[in-house]
Amino acid sequence: MASPRMKLRHLTFLGRGVDPASIDFNERLTAIVGPSDTGKSFILDSINYALGGKELRSIPEVEGYTHLLLGFSVDGTIATLLRPLNGGKFELYNSDVRDFPTSPADRVLKPVHNAEKEDNLSNYLLTELGFGGRRVRTNERNTTRGLSFRDLVQLCVISEGSIQAEAAPALTGQRTSATVEKSVLKLLLEDEDDAALVEAPSQAEEKLSRGKSALLDQIVAKLSSEISDLPSDASQQLIRLNASIAEHYDSIQEKIAERDAVLNEREIIRADLSRHEERFAELEELAARFGLLSNQYHSDIQRLEMVAEGGTLLGLFEPEICMLCGAQKEHQQHGPGDISGPEMLREAAVAEMAKTAGLLLDLEATIESMVSEKRDTQQTIYAARQTVGELGVRVSELDRNLSPKKKDLLELTAAKSRIERALSAQEQIRSVESLRSTIELDAMKPAGSAGSGNDEAKRELAALIAEILNSWGMAGTNTARLDENAELIVDGRPRSSRGKGTRALLHSAFSLALATFCMRREQPHPGFVVLDSPLVTYRQPDPGEDETIPSSVSDSFYRYLATEFEGQAIVLENQDPPADVSGDTTIITFTKREGQGRYGLLGLP
Repeated sequence: MASPRMKLRHLTFLGRGVDPASIDFNERLTAIVGPSDTGKSFILDSINYALGGKELRSIPEVEGYTHLLLGFSVDGTIATLLRPLNGGKFELYNSDVRDFPTSPADRVLKPVHNAEKEDNLSNYLLTELGFGGRRVRTNERNTTRGLSFRDLVQLCVISEGSIQAEAAPALTGQRTSATVEKSVLKLLLEDEDDAALVEAPSQAEEKLSRGKSALLDQIVAKLSSEISDLPSDASQQLIRLNASIAEHYDSIQEKIAERDAVLNEREIIRADLSRHEERFAELEELAARFGLLSNQYHSDIQRLEMVAEGGTLLGLFEPEICMLCGAQKEHQQHGPGDISGPEMLREAAVAEMAKTAGLLLDLEATIESMVSEKRDTQQTIYAARQTVGELGVRVSELDRNLSPKKKDLLELTAAKSRIERALSAQEQIRSVESLRSTIELDAMKPAGSAGSGNDEAKRELAALIAEILNSWGMAGTNTARLDENAELIVDGRPRSSRGKGTRALLHSAFSLALATFCMRREQPHPGFVVLDSPLVTYRQPDPGEDETIPSSVSDSFYRYLATEFEGQAIVLENQDPPADVSGDTTIITFTKREGQGRYGLLGLP
């Protein structure tokens, strides 16, 4: 799947009370030509500023303008960036904006790159172009940082100063940034970042690693003391101990289960015993009460016998007064069949005595039944107590049997624990030794050298550069190569040793070849190249130092961009393209003449 490509659509200056000043860019080739001081280089500066540059240099013509619009598309999706000319945040609109917007921005983006956040222009563009999350190397210790979009801008927005500079085309010439710049070139050539690099330690880190090693030595010494008596067959012993522990545990569990069963049985019998003892106590209490009742019945019968005998004796006499109602004899009247009072008393006493005797018989039968139940209950209590005692003896016996088994189990468990601790200490020693080795290896890591890509990728890029130069008609360009410092060497001669004109043309070939290389491999690249003064003619004072670039090279340069280059090219030049240049091309001419065509970027000074 091809990586997304970015195409610039327009650059527009806005201000209150002034008409917008705009430059539209062709998707293939836009050539902006004209004499000096018409704003051509300012276009490049403005594009750079709109893509996150820190500041925009001031020119007299910009007075009255306050904001800059950069319209662009990524794989056909149109968007516009709005930024104040005096710096500040970006406003992003997901549409083609040509004037001050009347609706809120779709997003507000900060100008400073932050790899950890998504609220900045750099991360937004990197993500859109397939570079999200990439890291690049910053020094020989393999320290890395997040890729910034500004790292890519210098490879596709080439100012006049950069295009003519003696530094390698992929480098700015600053020693402090050379490692990053080579890492960025390698990223584009190989589509692999430096996230996997392991950072080499600094002097402070080396000192810290020595301290860590010393501390680890102490830990190893302490752990070694714990395994001094570790047997050679510790692992086998541990297996045997586990088997013995399992066997003892099962045996103990069986005894515990048996003991629990005995205890359960004893509790059941104790509960029954308690119920029988309570019943026996009830029977004793009832027996006592029934004994008192029996005595009462006997006493009552004796009294009734005396009453009956008294009535018999009284019947032998004729008392003057009735013993029942107290009437005088002359007042007493007796009907036929009436019996006397004493006789009636005797009969009543006899009847009551018979009734009491009946109750006494029932009571005696009940007492006899209770005596039998009491006797049986007492026997049951005796048997239950005997069984409870026997079960208690059984529990004590089981406890005596369990005690040595538990002791053996504790000893086995303790032995297992000692071996496990020793084995764990042995494993920890291995881990600590491995960690110490890692720390020592990290401390011994040599400082790396900054690479600019593998040889195969660089050879392919160099062949493409030579191909482009030959298509432009550069004399003698049979070979090209990139050395380990990313310097471009053509026909055995470094680019830095050439004159300004040739350096500019070689830098242009490098930038266009790099974009073509990435696009043919479907690897990430911004997709556009902006070149300021790639065809500048310059002759050194010494003859032969630098040839004036022939017009045929200039014409071939434009024809290549119009018909063969697969990305978007924006060229800022003094020289006009050939009249017969074909393909998808837009030519904008600044005349620097009032009333004749377009004076310059922002009109009259």
